[in-house]
Amino acid sequence: MAGLAVLALFGIAAIFAYFYFNLGSGWPPQAATHPSELGVQANESDLNSSKAELEAFKNGSTNGTLVLTEEQFTALVAENAKGMLDSPQFKFNADGTFEATGKLNGSYYHMPLYLRGNVVLVSARELGIDITTATIGGVGVPGAQVEDIEKMAKGASDDYFSKNPKARVESLAVEEGKLVLKGSLN
Repeated sequence: MAGLAVLALFGIAAIFAYFYFNLGSGWPPQAATHPSELGVQANESDLNSSKAELEAFKNGSTNGTLVLTEEQFTALVAENAKGMLDSPQFKFNADGTFEATGKLNGSYYHMPLYLRGNVVLVSARELGIDITTATIGGVGVPGAQVEDIEKMAKGASDDYFSKNPKARVESLAVEEGKLVLKGSLN
């Protein structure tokens, strides 16, 4: 799980971490209290099947292709972001975008987060994200902060690849209802 978590979740995790540590400034005002509902519900079966898919991918029995459904991906995030994010949901759209929601948990706040964007494959060893919409507490995130988040995501990707010199991504695509990765995370 660690390889895919860093690779596929690098941007999302960076965004959650950014908000988790940077909300002490009193922003946003009059925040909403409930995350958006994307209609993606994950359960224990989704978590178990996602772990089995990851293991098969790492062992080479999937011909270098990993496919995770929205439910499987959501279950992985829910397990790995406990305490920082409640009720995560990830939706993969036919237009190649992803949507993510959840409720950020900090010492002094509990606010919903909504993101929409694209995963960008720059090269076989460089990934990025392009965030087109980001709100927290129902308030839009300023453009400069979105750019900071995108830079953090790229940094997380660079860090993963520096620690895993054999890892390569031939393609990473968001398709309707699923995330498809071709390559190797080992």
